[in-house]
Amino acid sequence: MLRAIIIDDELNQRENLQIILENHCEGVLVVGKAENVIKGASLIGELEADVVFLDVQMPGGTGFDLLENIGNHSCRFVLVTAHKEYMQKAFKFNVFDYILKPVDIQEVKDTIQRLKTDIPAESKSSSQSHKLVLPSSNGTQFIDKDQIICVKAEGSYAELTLRSRSTILVSKNLKFVSEQLGEEQFMRVHRSYLANLYYVEELVRSEGGFLLMKDGVEVPISPDRREEIIQRITTLLS
Repeated sequence: MLRAIIIDDELNQRENLQIILENHCEGVLVVGKAENVIKGASLIGELEADVVFLDVQMPGGTGFDLLENIGNHSCRFVLVTAHKEYMQKAFKFNVFDYILKPVDIQEVKDTIQRLKTDIPAESKSSSQSHKLVLPSSNGTQFIDKDQIICVKAEGSYAELTLRSRSTILVSKNLKFVSEQLGEEQFMRVHRSYLANLYYVEELVRSEGGFLLMKDGVEVPISPDRREEIIQRITTLLS
C-alpha cells in the first residue's frame, strides 16, 4: 500500500487525482490533501507518506519553494503541472516523475508502477503494519488492526467492529479493507464478513452457523467454510 499526499491549489484537481489514484491504481491510499505549500509541508511532516503529488504554481508559494525548504524526508515527489517548461528545473530537485495536466490516467498508473519498484519494501505501508489507514466521512481513520474484531460489507462501504463493540464506517469496500488487513489473522468467513481469528471464542453450528467472538459479537459464516475456519484457527493458535 502506497500512501500519497496531494498538494494543489485547485479543488477539482485534488479530487480528480485522488479518484485516479484510489480507483485506477491498485494499492494506493490518499492520506492527505492540501491547497498550498504551507499546509502541504505540514502534512508531509505529520504523515508517513510514500509519495507527494505536487503542483508548481500555487498562491503563497510554488512547489519548488516547498522542495527547497522541506528538509529531511523519505517520500518521493511527483510534479503535476500544466507547464512543461518546468521539467528541467524539476529534475534538478531529483523529483521522481513529472506529469502534465490534464492528467492522463495511464500516465499516473505508470508512475505508480515505477514507484512500487523503486521504493524499498521495508519502507512501504504493508498489510503487516499494525495501523490501518482508511478514509471515512469525517476524514482519515488510523485504526489499530489488533482492535478490529470483524468487518461487515455495507455496499461500497465497510463497517469495522472494534473491541467493546464500537463501530467505524469507512468509505472503502470490503475487498479493499481485506487487502489492507492481510490474511495472517483475518479471514473472509462469509461473503459479507471478515473476522479476526484471534478473537473467535466459539463456532456455533445452529441458525446456519456463526462465530461467537470476544465481547459477544456474532459473525455469520458460510456453511461451506466451517472446516476451513476450524483449520485456520487451529493453525494460527498452534
